[in-house]
Order: sequence, then C-alpha cells, then structure tokens
Amino acid sequence: SLLLLRRAHRRRVAHGWREMLLAIVVGVLLVLVLVLLVLLVLLVLLVLLVLLVLLVLLVLLVLLLVLIMLGVLMVVRTQGLRCRRGNPLRELAMLCMLLWHAHGGGVGHL
Repeated sequence: SLLLLRRAHRRRVAHGWREMLLAIVVGVLLVLVLVLLVLLVLLVLLVLLVLLVLLVLLVLLVLLLVLIMLGVLMVVRTQGLRCRRGNPLRELAMLCMLLWHAHGGGVGHL
C-alpha cells in the first residue's frame, strides 16, 4: 500500500507541475494580450492626435487665406479699381483674378 501511495503522490506532483506550467503560460499570454491592447490604444490615440493637429493646421491655413483675401479686397476698394461696391460677386471675381495673376497664373502654374 505504501507503493501505491508513492505512485499516487508522484502522479499528483506531476499533475501539479502541469497545472503550474499551464498557469505560467496563460499568465504570459494574458500579459502579452494586455500589452498589445495598450499599444493598440496608444497607436489609436497617436493617430487621433495627428489628425487633430492636421485639422488645426487646415483651419489656420483657411483663416490665413481668408485674411489675405480680405486684405486684397480692402486694397482693391481703397485703390478705387473698377468694381461696384454693391456687387460682392464681382468683387470676389476680381479678387480671384488678382490672386491668380499675383501667383503667376497660367496653365503651367496649376
């Protein structure tokens, strides 16, 4: 009976080692999954931050263009060029033509 007890104890010990190894493997896998999730969240946040910066830069660029157009429009009005003050579409068309020619507009300069 002592021999049977020893065999049973060996089986239990071997089974315990298997459980411990399985627990270690599962723990390592869980840690890896958590690290990957954290990295994924950080990557998403980084992409959102880059998109936000690009959006802010785009808004600033549009504001700069609007300010330039308003400045050119004021110059056009103060110089007394041939444009009726009551027709904003005509002023906008003249402004676009001025900007186009100031840019050196042409087919090759698109």
